[in-house]
Amino acid sequence: MASAFQLGAGFSVQGLYQLITSLLAAGLFIWGVWTIVGHYRYWADGGGDVDWLLWSIAAVLMLLLILVHYL
Repeated sequence: MASAFQLGAGFSVQGLYQLITSLLAAGLFIWGVWTIVGHYRYWADGGGDVDWLLWSIAAVLMLLLILVHYL
């Protein structure tokens, strides 16, 4: 007997949820790396302020949370 959450042909709500969260995590991971690299280059050129530093710290923490969750 099929589960109440299966939509047919091996497709399930849980599978869809995992796909969406994985894509979201991948997008946030790419954004985090892009943010860190961009902020490092900006600081290396002599620019930057506290706001840029806080964004970089937030991006690093986000990347660590994603890595810990998926590893």
